[in-house]
Formats: sequence, C-alpha cells, structure tokens
Amino acid sequence: MALRNVIKISVTPSAKTVIADIAEKNGMREMWVASRVYEWFGAQDDVLRKAILQVLPEGYEVDVVRMALEKFAAAKGKPKK
Repeated sequence: MALRNVIKISVTPSAKTVIADIAEKNGMREMWVASRVYEWFGAQDDVLRKAILQVLPEGYEVDVVRMALEKFAAAKGKPKK
C-alpha cells in the first residue's frame, strides 16, 4: 500500500457538502476525493492555480480562461492515468 500523509483542514460547510456529495455519488471516501483534487491542483500551471485561488491581478480573467481552454483542448484525446 502506498504511503499516505494525513492532514487536517478546515473547510466551509458548503465545501464539505460538495465533497461529501461527490464522494457519495462516486462510491469514494471524502479523503480520496480531496487527495485527487490536491493532485490535480498541483499539476496545473502556476497561472491557473493563481486564478483558482483568486490571487491574480484584476483584468487577467479573460487570459486565464483562454489559457485553460487551450490546455484542456490540448489534453483532449490523451489517455487518462
């Protein structure tokens, strides 16, 4: 079994509900959903991460959306891991 690190985080009630719903619909534990979200987030481009965290300077939203769409389009057709 792969080694795991356990962290404790505080989330808003709405975030908890979303994760719980996703986990239930997919037959997963909430910690597995969170782990996969962390892995996905860490694999994203720095600009996209900043956009998700809402720490980009004002006015960059359109550029970030364009970049994200281009990245998703380029990934289309690649086999999933």
